[in-house]
Amino acid sequence: MFKLLKFIIIFNCFYAVSQSPEELFRYANKAYNDGQYERAIKYYDSIISIGQHSPELYFNLANSHYKLNSIALSILNYEKALLLNPKNKSILNNLQYSKNMMLDNFTILPRTDIELFFNSVLNFTTSDGWAFIFIISLWFFVLLLFLFIKSSKPFLKRVLFLSSVFFLILCLTTLFNAISKEKFEKNSISAIVAINSESFRSEPNIRSEVLLTIHEGTKVLIVEEVEDWVKVKLINGNSGWVLKRNLYPIIFAK
Repeated sequence: MFKLLKFIIIFNCFYAVSQSPEELFRYANKAYNDGQYERAIKYYDSIISIGQHSPELYFNLANSHYKLNSIALSILNYEKALLLNPKNKSILNNLQYSKNMMLDNFTILPRTDIELFFNSVLNFTTSDGWAFIFIISLWFFVLLLFLFIKSSKPFLKRVLFLSSVFFLILCLTTLFNAISKEKFEKNSISAIVAINSESFRSEPNIRSEVLLTIHEGTKVLIVEEVEDWVKVKLINGNSGWVLKRNLYPIIFAK
């Protein structure tokens, strides 16, 4: 009996791997439409396991978990879908439906107008986008500086000099933004609380003071890791330590 079960598992795994992502996605959608949500999840997960990622894939996977009342996994996958398609209204709406099932409702830490302005500037594009703008700005700066040196007309030299200064400032600004954005992207891994309740502690050990209790589905920002513990930050600004195993990081498997 054990050998037969082992054979069936191996056969199913081989069969799933042998299918194209498009076929698996089609099977998963059919299973979802038939109300077979657990089966649909297995198909969606098999697509992810072969390195395929798309907002539609994570959106459908999140919907399947939502149908099974799995708060943490539905929020986790809606958040992943949002990373790939940040302005999609369907994802945003369904994410809010999942959040309505949560016990925690923390108030976002207020920010000053200056912080909001600089964040909006920094989030204008990705670190690669800022790096591209930096390269273009540098190219214009070098070109204008070269024309300034070669020019003999006073008015034209003044215009070229001022233009080159403008692009030099733009170079420095975009370089700073590119470095800042890359640092932010590397150090801003968020996670979702995976269990019904988790103790939010003052230090990374089980004997430390419990500051509060956070619940399934709560989104946190990972600040630091120490062995089995991670220091996280809530949207209200509070920081504390939780066990790493009780979180679902919002990252894409390679």
